[in-house]
Amino acid sequence: MIKTEESGFCFLNAQYIKTYASVRFSYKESARICARFPAIFGYSIDNNLRPKFEFLVKEMKRSIEEVKDFPQYLAFSLSRRIAPRHFHLKDRNVKVKLNRMLLWSDNRFYAKWK
Repeated sequence: MIKTEESGFCFLNAQYIKTYASVRFSYKESARICARFPAIFGYSIDNNLRPKFEFLVKEMKRSIEEVKDFPQYLAFSLSRRIAPRHFHLKDRNVKVKLNRMLLWSDNRFYAKWK
């Protein structure tokens, strides 16, 4: 358990800290994410988080720094939201911030980039 600036105390599982450290998150950054988005520490590392980090870096050619700014990225479904929208934008040669790519409703997103 550590104290965070945002919301008091946060319980961090060592396995999650190790996973975040492997993608260059410091302990303090992991705690900040926990405070901003605590549900993330209930997600499966191998079946949920790691594939999203790999897709972000390898397929999307984006920086892990973007997840530090928008940890909610990890809450979205890779197969139903992240990948389809990424490929839709890639086909149109459009690059937008992660939050804009993922937070917009389907109607707004697909209307903007037909």
